[in-house]
Amino acid sequence: MIPVGGVPLELVGEFLGGYPVLNTKLAGWFRRLVGPDEVSAIPNAAARVTAGLEAAVYVRHRILIMLIGGLFLGFLVWAGWAQLEEVTRGEGRIIPSAKVQVIQSLEGGIVKEVLVRTGDAVRKGDVLLRLDDTGFSSNLGELLAKKTSLEIARERLEFQSSWPKLGEELEYSTFYQDKAPEVVASELGLFHANVEGLQGQVAIYRSRVVQREAELESSKNQHRKLVELLVLANEEKNLKAPLAERRIIPRTDMLKLQREIGDLEGQINTFRVSEGRLLAAVQEAEQEIEGLYSKFRQLARAEFSEVQGQLDIIAETSKGADDKVQRAEIRAPLDGIVNTIDVNTIGGVASPSQQLMTIVPVEDALLVEAKVQPQDIAFIHKGQRALVKLSAYDFSIYGGLEGKVEGISADTVYDDITHKQFYSVIIKTDQTELESRNKSLPILPGMVASVDILTGEKSVLSYILKPVNRIREEALRER
Repeated sequence: MIPVGGVPLELVGEFLGGYPVLNTKLAGWFRRLVGPDEVSAIPNAAARVTAGLEAAVYVRHRILIMLIGGLFLGFLVWAGWAQLEEVTRGEGRIIPSAKVQVIQSLEGGIVKEVLVRTGDAVRKGDVLLRLDDTGFSSNLGELLAKKTSLEIARERLEFQSSWPKLGEELEYSTFYQDKAPEVVASELGLFHANVEGLQGQVAIYRSRVVQREAELESSKNQHRKLVELLVLANEEKNLKAPLAERRIIPRTDMLKLQREIGDLEGQINTFRVSEGRLLAAVQEAEQEIEGLYSKFRQLARAEFSEVQGQLDIIAETSKGADDKVQRAEIRAPLDGIVNTIDVNTIGGVASPSQQLMTIVPVEDALLVEAKVQPQDIAFIHKGQRALVKLSAYDFSIYGGLEGKVEGISADTVYDDITHKQFYSVIIKTDQTELESRNKSLPILPGMVASVDILTGEKSVLSYILKPVNRIREEALRER
């Protein structure tokens, strides 16, 4: 009998005999392991106990091996399924999305007010600085006053150009009456003077027409009387002609009657010619009147065109003058932060095109210029997602900025400080600031950042097998 753990089997048997349940379990394990026939072949209880112990140890080892094998198989399945992100890292800094804006004044002038300080955040259109606009405003005021006068004159000329079709009396709107009452009164006086002058000339021709019409009517009356006398004379002639042929009346009476008829016909012809001349004179006078009206309107139209031309010139000139007045207020061209202020003295003179201040743009997205090693650039392309971690803000507390690759330099860039080559990769962020406890954290150009560019995904198993594959591909190739 082989002792178990240095203890004789007899003692083990006696010990297990005191524990029938354990003895039964050992016997059961042994029976399942070797079969009932083998158990019956063991001569005594001690041997059976020893065989049961050996069977229990064997079962435990087999379970352990199966558990380890199952865990290993599960690990392989997980490693083949689980994906890890492939990331290319680079160091960079925040750069402005647009160049630093230099604020200038085209005309220059005397500094009246400076409304911002260095470091102030400004929005597009905010007033940064005011220059004295007295000269520009005075010039603009003169132009606007002249424009108003010309507009009032244009309205008069427009009314005059069709007078009296639009009415007999010119009326101005209350807008012009309130804005320039003196000019309105002057234009009304000029209109009345022009109309009175026209009406005076028309009256002269009207009197001529009346006179010629009266003469024409008188001539027509005399003409009618002469025609009546001529009719009577012809009747008398017709009555006396037979008597004269029979010598009942003297022939001299017939000659006298014929002479009277000839005189009447001559006078009638004279009146006809006179009536034609008088009628022509009336028509000519009426044409003269119509010509006066036409000339009156034509002169008004000509003056209207001239005034309109002056208004067009003033519109352009006043636009330039208004621009000068507007430019006296120096406004921010875009959202940004005031970087430097070169003019601080109130009452100081700013020269034309002099730099007044500079603004660093703050757009809807930030740009990060990252330095990427040449060996990593092959896997980077435009549109890849990236994570920007700012050194000024702890990533574990404030997080980072999501973004994407906007551009890659066409060639490597040499760094004079590190004496190394690198590719410049531009990352455009989705937002311009970080938030912590509902408070925005400003991000300024020049801040240092690290960039993680997501270049792909790879399974855990691929990472594990990578050294094996490398050894397999490179082994047994050395000379």
